[in-house]
Amino acid sequence: MTKPRFAPIVALALLIGILGGGSLFSALLPVVPRVHAATDSVFLKGYFQAWNFTSTNMNPTITVHQDDTVSLTLQSLDGSTHQFLVDVDRDGGSLTDDCPSIDPCSSLFGGTGLPAMTHYNFPVNFAAGNYTYYCTIHFTSMLGTFQVLPDFSISASPTAAGVVAGGSSNFSVSLASLGFSGTVGLTSSVPSPATGVTASLTPSSVPLTSGGTGSSVLKVSTSVSSPSGSFFITVTGTAGQLSHTAGVMVTITGGVLGGFAQAGSTLQLVLAWAWVAVPLVAILILSVAFTRRRKI
Repeated sequence: MTKPRFAPIVALALLIGILGGGSLFSALLPVVPRVHAATDSVFLKGYFQAWNFTSTNMNPTITVHQDDTVSLTLQSLDGSTHQFLVDVDRDGGSLTDDCPSIDPCSSLFGGTGLPAMTHYNFPVNFAAGNYTYYCTIHFTSMLGTFQVLPDFSISASPTAAGVVAGGSSNFSVSLASLGFSGTVGLTSSVPSPATGVTASLTPSSVPLTSGGTGSSVLKVSTSVSSPSGSFFITVTGTAGQLSHTAGVMVTITGGVLGGFAQAGSTLQLVLAWAWVAVPLVAILILSVAFTRRRKI
């Protein structure tokens, strides 16, 4: 008598797939990354006559948003020594006594014994407005406008919550002005696999004054037919060309699995078990038939 070797393995694999499908599906969902402010890359070429002297855009205006990070690449192309500085306290480009504690400034570059190129990163953690950037050595010719535009930030709390299918959960959406003054419109987005899940924002627009804060309530509601699993809901705040997002994770329990409810009424429970049992019975019948054929 030859025993079937593979049918039990197939049956076990199918059972694991059926019972674990919801968890696997949740694990495959894309994770909404935490949103950070932008990184602005700037490349300046140093000549004693002007920054970027040989280009058509000498001493270019550098435009960033508050709370950005500036990533500078600086290169001396005239053999002279240079140093980049943003005059935040507006006391002149030749003074380096408060550099870099107040005025962001690079190391010296170019000239004898110094590297011709250097990199310097700094956060834009000062107020929105127009500043001047200099070369601290050639400050009368190497200077330009450093423009910090107003912005706002958005966050959600808590970042994750659990809810039983048919229930709801509230999240606080916080906005903070970074020199921005105006109204921020809010919208929400629910991933398509999260059937029966809705998200609403109250209010859907938040006015901000410069340096002020505001808030809204995100309500995520589910239905008894919502699938079990973890789903990311995104909230987008928009004001003109400014747009930022925040994400929250909602984990639904007691929802549907493969089209039938995990828990609830007796009928739902019977249907759920039938959904698991019917394929297994079919596999067992095929296994018996295969064994009998082998015996013949």
